[in-house]
Amino acid sequence: MKTRSRIARRPCFVLTLGFVILSAAEVNAQGTFQNLSFEQGQFVPKPSSTLGRFEWAPAFPGWTGEALSTGLIDEVYGRGQNLPLNRATIGLGANHSSLVPRFGLYSASLMAGPQFPYETVSLWQIGQIPVTARSIRICMSGFPSAGEVSIGGRPLNMALVESARFFSVYVADVSNQSGTTAELRFSLTVPAGGQFSWISLAAIEFSPVPVPEPAAFQLGMIAVLALLLLKSRRNAEEQSGGGGALRAKVNS
Repeated sequence: MKTRSRIARRPCFVLTLGFVILSAAEVNAQGTFQNLSFEQGQFVPKPSSTLGRFEWAPAFPGWTGEALSTGLIDEVYGRGQNLPLNRATIGLGANHSSLVPRFGLYSASLMAGPQFPYETVSLWQIGQIPVTARSIRICMSGFPSAGEVSIGGRPLNMALVESARFFSVYVADVSNQSGTTAELRFSLTVPAGGQFSWISLAAIEFSPVPVPEPAAFQLGMIAVLALLLLKSRRNAEEQSGGGGALRAKVNS
């Protein structure tokens, strides 16, 4: 009986150990930063809100929201609520259905309104950047030109590497900050003369893959375009040849 009991426990122990190892690996992969995919948020109604807003801490665990004019943000817009266009707000909304398999269910939306002085809204947290990190990859939409991503107070030079219908993917080099504890901040400001600005963040990831060199990236894009052009020409030639053979057969 004792022998059977020990054997029966081994699979559970192995599974538990494997889960712990995988969890630790996942944590190490993203350092000590929390909720970078915005999937851990929960909608808890704010009792003092007459407009159906939600509590900040459960919706954005690990994150802090801040507005230039009013200070820390303590409420969240969500579940289909429209963000106001005249002031700084942050919301947690559902992603488009086509994004769910890749980027998850939720994204964080930042809105900067045109109050004087031109309002600035920020979303930030402090954590340890993974030792293996060479780049940070951010999936966002909106008006990134009005926003800024910084680590440790230093703006990152974001490069566009993928553009889709609803979101685009940007990367920046963080190899000099790997292994350090620093603040990761997203800031959004209304440009002078503008009405409002907004961005949505669907996913943030520290990656061991370095940012491609501009020359290498351009050569890669040229190669892809050349392959697509070659494939298009071959398809056109096949269709043209097939059509000619068909006409010849009909005429005969």
